Amino acid sequence: MQTPYISICIPAYEYDYLLKRCLNSIITQSYDNYEVVITDDSCHDELRAVVETFNDSRIRYYKNDTPLGSPENWNKSVQLARGEIIKILHHDDWFSDNQSLNELAHYFLSDASVKGVFCNFNKANENRLIPNRPLSTASFNKIVQQPERLLYANFLGAPSVFTFRRTVLYQFDNRYKWYVDVVYYIHYLINERNVRYTNSRLVNVTSNAQTQVTNTLNKEKKVQELIWAFERYDFFKKPYYKNFLLFIYIVEVFKKYNIYKVQLSALSTSSDTVKSLYHCYVASKIPFPYFVLSFIRRVIIKYI
Repeated sequence: MQTPYISICIPAYEYDYLLKRCLNSIITQSYDNYEVVITDDSCHDELRAVVETFNDSRIRYYKNDTPLGSPENWNKSVQLARGEIIKILHHDDWFSDNQSLNELAHYFLSDASVKGVFCNFNKANENRLIPNRPLSTASFNKIVQQPERLLYANFLGAPSVFTFRRTVLYQFDNRYKWYVDVVYYIHYLINERNVRYTNSRLVNVTSNAQTQVTNTLNKEKKVQELIWAFERYDFFKKPYYKNFLLFIYIVEVFKKYNIYKVQLSALSTSSDTVKSLYHCYVASKIPFPYFVLSFIRRVIIKYI
């Protein structure tokens, strides 16, 4: 059997009609040197039944003995892939047209030095497709040079927008749920600089749906993950005047999720971090809505 060039990795969970839509978008692709790797985290066999209806030898289906959860199911799907190129495609997302895979393959086939490709996307929200705003070359280059910008706002998108060479294989960190993709992108860009971006909207990404694990997270978990990410990259060691965006963002998050002073001591962080967070908490009492701070933060990011 010929080794496929691209492995489309689908970590799946429940909702058989979403998997069917995803697979339909794959089998109609003009580029056909691929395999599909599905890792099913469901407790029933409904997704297996969907796969069997396609009767396609390129689709490899694996049922997890016990549910792995997110992001371990993502990691398993990638680990089972055989292709040189890895394309993650969550089962509630799908290709936007039949040329999507062909365009992605072209980036890697035309330049062996390219390590990964991010693409633009359409937001799928309540049965509507909303074109995502284009990311300029200058903005993408700033992200490559300073990947930590993604902690202030995920300008790239969900994992389904990313395709990469198997020779550069990193694990999704299972400590994270809310910021798992952002931390992965930061780690990837710090270590692999030869990454491309295309404004072609090659995938449709489900937005704010009940099927997404992030909707089950409480506010304390979101804040804890954000703090882990900032600590991982030593942001709290920088004075505020050198890292004003950090200060604005933490204050914004505190306002948005109504974090209380007493909750800070419960966070598993260093004493220096708690001290820094306390200053953010005090600042969050200033009567500015969080969406005003968000606007200020995004304006600053755009021009620095």
